[in-house]
Amino acid sequence: MKQIAILYDSVPEGNPLTAALGRASGAAVEAFGMWFPARRTAFWRYCVQTPLMALFPLGMLSRLSRFDAVYCWQQNFGIVLGFVIRLFRLKVGTDLHVLTFIAAGSRRRRPLRGLISYALGCTAIKTVVCYSEAELKLYRETFPAVADKFRVTVLVEETPHDGIEMEDRGYFLAAGRENRDYDFLVSYFEQRPDERLVVVCDTVASSMAPNIDIRAATYGRDYVDLVAKCHAVVFAFRDPAISSGQLVFQLALALGKPVIATASGCLEGYLVPGENGLEISKDVTALDAAIAVLRDPTAWRRIAAAAMADHAARFTMDSFAERIIAITAREEVG
Repeated sequence: MKQIAILYDSVPEGNPLTAALGRASGAAVEAFGMWFPARRTAFWRYCVQTPLMALFPLGMLSRLSRFDAVYCWQQNFGIVLGFVIRLFRLKVGTDLHVLTFIAAGSRRRRPLRGLISYALGCTAIKTVVCYSEAELKLYRETFPAVADKFRVTVLVEETPHDGIEMEDRGYFLAAGRENRDYDFLVSYFEQRPDERLVVVCDTVASSMAPNIDIRAATYGRDYVDLVAKCHAVVFAFRDPAISSGQLVFQLALALGKPVIATASGCLEGYLVPGENGLEISKDVTALDAAIAVLRDPTAWRRIAAAAMADHAARFTMDSFAERIIAITAREEVG
């Protein structure tokens, strides 16, 4: 039987992707992972977590021969392995696949761009997966030497929400750290005291406005509960080409919450404008109009129902695993 390993940047036990990959591939799948505390200070992230994430994949080098393929959920794992294997000309018969690749602005500039391209050029790395068409085009242009390794599909990650009570308390929710324009959202809601905004992010400065609630340390079921009780989820993106917001978006759909998002490639292939959410330009007039639409009960119920139906149809772990197996086998995926 084919042997597959998957490397997570979290505790591997109970991750539904492991079992789904086994069902999709017919292989025996073994998971490896790391544990980090849910609440992490800046010191922890940069002085403890970053070095550990470089060392962890190196510990897998001696085990690679046990597996036909290794899937790196965290991109740094694949980059570190590829760099070391290529630098020391190690003979590796295992195929490596990078399942989550995000190259923010600094990674697209020298010298990091050259280092990443060198690592991805390792012959053991067969596939690099990203999760939006905009990113696929960007990365193929940024890393032309390895352009043929990039593939794209729709990301899926299941967030448990069993037992969470559904309710609409009228506030808008914005969540996530990467590539968010919270300056725009906070400024907008500060000028509209009749609307409430809850922000879940540990890098946003507090606001003096009484209608804005900044939650710097909200995780797990507390976070899911906030989504379950909002009126809608709102996104404002900075870089329109970087993969962002898909996991928050999927949780909103699963809980039947309409989404408002500024137009970009970030949610391309996820957001269906006018159906499971609303897409707007990043200006106050457009956001005013979108909020007005969602304050209409009939429109809100229509979009909420479409969101839940779309989640059930497209965002299951089994469908995601099937797409990953097809992509890494170099098959065409719709």
